[in-house]
Amino acid sequence: MVVREDHSRSDQERGILLERKGNTGVILCPDGSFRRVKVVGPCPIGTEGDFEATNEPSGHLWRQRLHRRRWLVCSLGAACLLVVLATSWLRHGPLTQVPSINPVATVIAYATVDINPSLEFGIDVAGRVQSARGLDRDGSLLLESIEYRDQDLVAVTTKVLEQAAAKGYLPRTRKGLVLVTVSPCSQDASVLKLLDPKVLMLKEAVRATTIRLGLQAEVGVVYLGSKAGPKLRDKANELRSSPGRVAFILQLEAEGKAVRVNKSATKPIEKIAQEAGAQIGQTVRMMEARSGEEWEQLLVQLAPKETDERVPEPQKERIQSPEPKKHLDTLFHGNDQGQNEERALEDRDSTANKKKSNQERKENARASTQKK
Repeated sequence: MVVREDHSRSDQERGILLERKGNTGVILCPDGSFRRVKVVGPCPIGTEGDFEATNEPSGHLWRQRLHRRRWLVCSLGAACLLVVLATSWLRHGPLTQVPSINPVATVIAYATVDINPSLEFGIDVAGRVQSARGLDRDGSLLLESIEYRDQDLVAVTTKVLEQAAAKGYLPRTRKGLVLVTVSPCSQDASVLKLLDPKVLMLKEAVRATTIRLGLQAEVGVVYLGSKAGPKLRDKANELRSSPGRVAFILQLEAEGKAVRVNKSATKPIEKIAQEAGAQIGQTVRMMEARSGEEWEQLLVQLAPKETDERVPEPQKERIQSPEPKKHLDTLFHGNDQGQNEERALEDRDSTANKKKSNQERKENARASTQKK
């Protein structure tokens, strides 16, 4: 930085006003130097213009102030660093024990949006979306028009509803469904506590968005819990469905409806409810009322039913391997092979009887000869 120390010149200087006290001030000149000048009239800080220079030196004053400010900034930075290190030590122990995994980039839960189409978003501990996929063809197409990376889940879900309404997936003329299910993939209790407020915010945001868009849609946000959530998600992936759809069918099964997961998982939720004779709104309310532990208990209770409806293996083999059809000659003329076997038996019996009668004649003839 160049500082000009001119004690004799008193001419015009051009620069930006940095400081003013009364009728004097300090300006920053184009060459990087500082000059003390006279300031007359209204002239706020930051004004650029021509000022009348004075004979008073100003460079050393600003150098001292810069040095003081640098020392103050360094001191504040060191103090902040000490506070951070002390807090980390108290919460986690020595620094060598702090996990090296970045929690922001780690997916801790999956949120599925079912509006027919269906989409799935992986969120981190801050509630930002880190991954996304469409669970069907329409879901993949809808995802192409949405920017989701590192975006808040509430904002991304709002964009999904807006795009779905614009493309006709959520019509305004009839009642639809917006079902959001949250499936944690972490077992850490401290992490799971962070999901509760996010689920509430998501529920309120979805309902507010549907009202703003003028949609006549049932809205449900279901928390599946850390144990039932991964199981339902695995089952949905196996059936090429969504966790929300599988959970909806399980709720219908718990109500005694004639519906099974393996047969209805790929159908739209509206059609599933129609075939089961169920009210979508009532079923969704009951789903929202269930806790994570209750979903886990429901899975345990319904597991035997899913096993019972499977066809036993021997029966499968019999169905898959039917007996070969008989020949037409056998159907109309009987079994030639069986008839041949019967004839062979009869011939053998007649031959044996002839041998026996011949033997008896010989014995009779021998007996008569001896008497003579």
